[in-house]
Amino acid sequence: MQELHYALLDGELVSIHEVKNGLKCGCVCPACGAKLIARQGQKVAYHFAHYKAVDCEHGKETALHLLGKKVISKGRVFLPAKPFTGESQGTVRTYNEAIEETYIGMVKPDVLLKSDGEMLGVEIKVHHAVDDEKKYKIYELGLPTIEIDLSDAGDDYTEESVEQIILSGQKTSWVYTPESKGYFLREWFGDSVRTRNMDHVEHCPLDNGNKAYIVGLSKYECHDCGYGNIGGIHIDRIVCAGKLKGIDYKAIEKIRSIAKIEGQLKSFDVVINGEEIHREFEVAVAAEKEEKPRGVQICFADDTICWRCKQKMCSVYGLVNGTPISPDEFNETMIRISREKGVRLEERRSGMTKETHLVNVCPHCGTFIGEFYLHDLWYEETETIQVEDTTGFNLDERQG
Repeated sequence: MQELHYALLDGELVSIHEVKNGLKCGCVCPACGAKLIARQGQKVAYHFAHYKAVDCEHGKETALHLLGKKVISKGRVFLPAKPFTGESQGTVRTYNEAIEETYIGMVKPDVLLKSDGEMLGVEIKVHHAVDDEKKYKIYELGLPTIEIDLSDAGDDYTEESVEQIILSGQKTSWVYTPESKGYFLREWFGDSVRTRNMDHVEHCPLDNGNKAYIVGLSKYECHDCGYGNIGGIHIDRIVCAGKLKGIDYKAIEKIRSIAKIEGQLKSFDVVINGEEIHREFEVAVAAEKEEKPRGVQICFADDTICWRCKQKMCSVYGLVNGTPISPDEFNETMIRISREKGVRLEERRSGMTKETHLVNVCPHCGTFIGEFYLHDLWYEETETIQVEDTTGFNLDERQG
């Protein structure tokens, strides 16, 4: 059971160090309201315990939530940079007024901060994050809102340590801000799809779940994708708002519901210009990967796309009890089999590590494919060979 360091005294949150010992503390549990005893002995750290009762499950969680509100009510919080506005860093902001647990419209923030006509909603996460229903109400209200995650505050948290978390901004994120409206709508309505190297999307929602090329290589172009210059950098995920084509989604007044399956948009109900709009979509769910056999395997991917010349090549990686390894860790048998299959493996010097590694090399332009792309090959292998020679691998220790 986690120790309780804060309790309620006459409705105010107090520390174990601020009260009298034993039952003289006059405190009750923040969660269940039961009488507490202050244990301030010499053998164990000071803490509260339930008097003649089992300590309740949510005492510490509730106390931490109340402490977070108390600190935020001082009026100082860290505001992160607003997504997709060009802001590069956040800042600590001071507000003149703080109101706890009060409704504004249909929304009741944990703390509402006000200053010079501006308002900010603050939500505190200890166990539960802001749910979708509340996010949509915040959107409808247009209230800038942040969430501060205190779930990792630790058992020995203090008012000072909680304040440090709040002002550092490391655990703070935007729930919604009107300046980044398009960003949040893409996140909520967009299909989260995986990219392969730099040139195509797996299970593209615009192409019935098929592989679609997105850098001028075919007719499919992603509509309002959310992240980065897809043609110039390697990214793992983009947000595709393609299913919203023909809908002015930035004019959405209310969001009734959004349903997704494995990150792909299944249906939504919204209000635009007073009109109720409902849409349903077919969802192409990726087939589950077959579980990899144990032992040592060599996996070949004959449709790898060279990041430099964009031509197809055959790459190889290994699996040891299901854990991917690079060719640099291959034993002699694995190297021989790979080369017999036509894979070009060469020793190259890395400009980053300044060391020489055995790597996959493009047979067309001579560019090597580094370990950065190994996780992509996991989805692309067309042939896997079990290797009996396990020289150099302790399979009992390497469990994957």
